[in-house]
Amino acid sequence: MSREPSRYSSDLIEQDWYHGMVLEEHCTKLLRKRGDFLVRAVGETADSIKLILSVRSTKSSSALPCPILHLNLDHSEQNGWTLEAKDSAGKDGSDSKPKCFPTLAKLIQNYKEHSLPDASRLIRGCPRPPWFISHSQMKFYSHGDRIGSGNFCVVYKGNYKRCDVAIKVCQPRNEQTASEDVEHRRAANAKRQLLQEGSIMANLTHPNIITFIGICCDQPPVCIVMELCTGGSLIEHLFKFGDEISIGERVEYCNQASNGMAYLHSKNLVHRDLAARNCLFNVYGILKIADFGLSKILNNVLDKNAKGKGGDLPIPLRWMAPEGLREAATVSQKSDVWSFGVVMFEIFNNGQRPWNNDDEWPLKRIATHIRKGIMPVPPEKTPESLKQLMKACWRLDPAERSSFAEINNTIRKIKCDFAAPLPAESTLAKVKGVRPLSLDEYVILVEKARVEEREDSSSAQSMKSQKTTRSRLISMQRSRKSRIIRRTDRTENIGSQMSKTRSVARRSSHSRKRRSETEGGYKHKGNDGLDHQQECHKQ
Repeated sequence: MSREPSRYSSDLIEQDWYHGMVLEEHCTKLLRKRGDFLVRAVGETADSIKLILSVRSTKSSSALPCPILHLNLDHSEQNGWTLEAKDSAGKDGSDSKPKCFPTLAKLIQNYKEHSLPDASRLIRGCPRPPWFISHSQMKFYSHGDRIGSGNFCVVYKGNYKRCDVAIKVCQPRNEQTASEDVEHRRAANAKRQLLQEGSIMANLTHPNIITFIGICCDQPPVCIVMELCTGGSLIEHLFKFGDEISIGERVEYCNQASNGMAYLHSKNLVHRDLAARNCLFNVYGILKIADFGLSKILNNVLDKNAKGKGGDLPIPLRWMAPEGLREAATVSQKSDVWSFGVVMFEIFNNGQRPWNNDDEWPLKRIATHIRKGIMPVPPEKTPESLKQLMKACWRLDPAERSSFAEINNTIRKIKCDFAAPLPAESTLAKVKGVRPLSLDEYVILVEKARVEEREDSSSAQSMKSQKTTRSRLISMQRSRKSRIIRRTDRTENIGSQMSKTRSVARRSSHSRKRRSETEGGYKHKGNDGLDHQQECHKQ
């Protein structure tokens, strides 16, 4: 029995209650009230996909929150759509023949009007978020548009609504891997990780955070659509331009990175993989913090069982805080502060990481130094004030490290002594596809774009409202015309009936009159005969 939604994607996408590859645990947040429901898809490939109806039960026998039911939706060419039948105990109700429906929408409508197998009923379809994107809305070429790759994902240059975008896609399975079970877990992990990353990005809006556009999750593969950063990564830029980059420009990089991280922490989030490789430059030369998902998998990679759980993963050891390397590993926002100290080291060392000589510095030795808080000496070109800030980020006790709000304020003061070059004179102006702006200019540009977008949205909503109003008026006019026609028909029918009645009445009246005249004549003749008999008798 097929459950592949791609065949019905045009049908499904039109339904606001279809949420695609949403995670099961996210249903708890989405389905808040009794009878709230959505349809979601599960599976790692298009061939193995199936649809599930998730609904907050309307049946509860206790004060506890109503449970969420997850019922399989099956489809066959012969019978159409059916709902997995379960009794109140959760067992398959194989004795009763399941109802079949030609479309999924009709199945949903049926269970709005009639109870589900457990006596619950569908009440309100949970609308999907505005960032939901279908595969039909965007495109990329896997053979020619590849920008970069990670452990579980590949990033491509793509197109969405006639705009160039970056599309982060779950990496396909490695067919050469011996263990298929391991690859299946990795693929499931990748999908989950990307969905979690997208859910984080959807709530972030800041000039120094990469702009999130949407999640393409109507079916596999899951993709994140975000702004295309044509300037490349910070690490690549540092490698390429090296000593050409002025101190003031480097300080500005530190300022923008700390600005983005301060915002991130204000949202009670932890990045957990902050590094120069995860800082990107957009088309206007603005530094953007990126990659919010990978670090969640890598936070405990040095745990004794980490290899067994996640497979062979590259360890971002040089950026990890001491508390993340201990047996009872912990991660907090102060762990990001430690990593930021390493990012500053990279910025003033032309992209070279700490302990760069792999032969001299094996991972075990590096880990020992980090646990003890023994960090390398800051690069020579680092201003003294930033050297002190770097060392403050590397304090062994997390409680003694500054917050990003404090770090950002400190760097802003340091900027006064090391002015950044004009955007047109910076090294970013030499990068193909980049038109540098200052951060203030960029903020103004973004705000202007948002105002225009709101106006366009308002105009579109107004046009939609006018269209709806016109439709209603047309509908009302048609309805009124129909009522008038029906009223006219009724009037004509009544008139016809009255005319027939009057005609019958007239004919009846004429008939009575004729009978009356006839009877009157007979009576007159009878009287004359009686009088004549009486007269004869008298004689």
